This record gives sequence, C-alpha cells and structure tokens, in this order.
Amino acid sequence: MNLEISIIIPSQNAGDELISLLEGISKWSAFPSEIIVVDSSYSQPSLSGNLKNFFTQNDIKFDLVSKINLFPGKARNIGIELASCNYIAFLDISTIPSNDWLESTWKILNSSSYDGIWGSTYYEAKSWKHKLIRSVTYGDMPLRTVPGSIIHDSVFKFSGFFIESTRAGEDSDWIKRAELHKFNFSQGLSSLNYVGLMKMTFFSLVRKWYRNYKHAAKLPYLNAHKDLYFYFFGFLIIILAFNWNNLSYDDAIRGWNTQSFAYIPNITKISIIFFALSYVLIRSVLIPLQKGVPFLFLIINMPMMIVLSIILDIVKSIAFFNARFLKI
Repeated sequence: MNLEISIIIPSQNAGDELISLLEGISKWSAFPSEIIVVDSSYSQPSLSGNLKNFFTQNDIKFDLVSKINLFPGKARNIGIELASCNYIAFLDISTIPSNDWLESTWKILNSSSYDGIWGSTYYEAKSWKHKLIRSVTYGDMPLRTVPGSIIHDSVFKFSGFFIESTRAGEDSDWIKRAELHKFNFSQGLSSLNYVGLMKMTFFSLVRKWYRNYKHAAKLPYLNAHKDLYFYFFGFLIIILAFNWNNLSYDDAIRGWNTQSFAYIPNITKISIIFFALSYVLIRSVLIPLQKGVPFLFLIINMPMMIVLSIILDIVKSIAFFNARFLKI
C-alpha cells in the first residue's frame, strides 16, 4: 500500500547509515509514494541494485539530490520544494522508525483532518555511559521532533520554511513557529529511535554541545532576553548578599552591629551555598525527573550527573558568549 506522502531525508557523510535506513523501508507496513534524499556529502552514496529494484517494484519514486555543504534546514527546504505529494514526512539518518510508523501516523492524520502529526523520538541508550549522557541531556521520555512528523505542505506557506543559515536549532525554531500559528496538529503514537547517542563519547558530546549551541544561540531571540533577566536578577541578589550587612553598620563601633535586626551572620556563605544547592536541585534532580529519568538511577549516579551537568552548562555558556562576540 502506497500512501500519498513524500518523505524527506537530509544526509551528510553518513552513507552506511543512509543505506541502512532505506533498506529498512522494505519491512514497513505501508510505503510512501516518494522518497527524497538531499545529500550534502562530497561523495554521493550509491544504492545497491536490490534497493533500486525494491523502489521500482513497489512504485516508490526515489530522488537523490546531491548538494555540497548544506545545513539540515536548507536540505529540508530543498526537499519540500521538490516534493510532489501534499503531505510531507521527515526522517533523519539516525532516527529509525518502527515498521508501522508511517501507516499508524497516516491513520491519525486522516481521522480528524489534522494539518500535521508531530514526530516523537526516543533517544536509545544501552551502556551506563550513554544512559548517563541521556539523563543530563535528552531524558528518558520521547521528545517532540521534526523527524517522524507528517505535515501538509500548506502549513509551510503560513509558518515559513526552515532557517537555512544555522547548523542546529532550526527544527525547534520551526516547531515553535508552527505552534504560534495554532495549526491543528496531533501527537504521533509511534516513536522513532535515535541511535546516534550510542556512538557518542564524552568528548564528542562536549564538542557537539558547543557546536550546536553556538549555531543556535540566535534562535529564538526571545530566549536570550529571558536569560538576560535571569542572570541580571541573580547578579543583583549576589550584590545584595555581599552588601546586606552594611545596613547594620554602626558609626560608634565603626563596623557591623551584630545585635542589629538587619545583621545576618555568614550571609555571603549562605548565598553561595543557596545558589549551589539550587543549581544542583534544578539541573541534576528536577529537570532529569521531568524528563523521565528513573529516580534510582538519578540517586546512584548523582555525583557524575552533577559533574557532567556543570561541564555541559559551562560549554553552553562559552558557546553563547562566543556567538555573541563573533556577532559583535
């Protein structure tokens, strides 16, 4: 059964992963009418004869577009412009759909004339190291993603296309724009598995964190304003903590009056401890719990989670400052 859907897959220097993803389509319960791969590698991936025969025999139009050095947003936009179907689905080379993903999502899409169905991606991790990485980044629950989504092409006429000038963040930016337009979207029931996490090292995580946040620092701009207010008030509280006891200053003794109601012993130390504990509680406890990290895993691995969280937040801050410095 072929559905009137065009699937768009951006790819770059990942020929083996792309072929593996395409070969998995043969196991699906329903097939798309069209597959568009926008590949920005220096060497174009080659399809086997069996794979070409599969597309031909099952009446699947396959188009491999080769463009050099494209960011994901540009690659997706090219695919959207080339798509011949009204409904457009998105996959990434590291997001593996279940065999019934396309069919089950299509049924939801047509049940209430939705404008689109959001994708849902679960970040797979098997080893302790990768579970630790997942716990301080994506979490254990599926996230709303562009990969796995099926969207009517008319949505792009109102919300616009993906931003093409950034390496990361363009998908989250587009999701927020679509939500602002209040399109009739539903959440898909079938999750995709992101397998790229299982190849990641701590060093590659730090490098990816820096690269992605450096590119995404400008998206969306309102978040920068929120961060500015947060840091301003945090800095204001620290300044007050350092100077609070000056309210108890007594000229007669030329120092703080420890008997004054305004005097607070060890206020500086208390403030530092308060901010440190607040950071640990929010970053390494509350946020992971909200993202589905098991409480027992969190307790057992708390020291490593705190260390990794601090490292990633420092890297993120450096990326933001670097992006702002380069912009200036």
